[in-house]
Amino acid sequence: MNIAKKDVVEASRSLQLRAGQKSGSEAAIHAMHTIFETDETDGVLLFDASNAFNALNRQAALDNIRVQCPIIGTYAINTYRLSARLFIIGGQEILSAEGTTQGDPLAMGLYALSIQPLITSLPRGMQDQAVLVC
Repeated sequence: MNIAKKDVVEASRSLQLRAGQKSGSEAAIHAMHTIFETDETDGVLLFDASNAFNALNRQAALDNIRVQCPIIGTYAINTYRLSARLFIIGGQEILSAEGTTQGDPLAMGLYALSIQPLITSLPRGMQDQAVLVC
């Protein structure tokens, strides 16, 4: 990620606070507090993205990454094009066919780039709020 960080941040622009932006989470907290405290705010909508890394569609992610950030495209394709074998107690195995792999140093960048088209398809006013949620 040290090598690809600049490219991931550039590809995800300022819309992804967790894709290498310095103090991104802290900035999101302060921005959310500011939005919540303004007189124009009637309410705040919170989306639960729990387990989002596991629910990521790998094929769509690989297509997005290949276009948006080619420098990590080859790595992502070689790592995620086939299902990973996960071994469980008792000698059995299951196949992991979706999401990112726990411990992958590029998992955060892969996730950020994968959902970038979703965020940029939102109307401009909603993009700022979507940044805080993702």
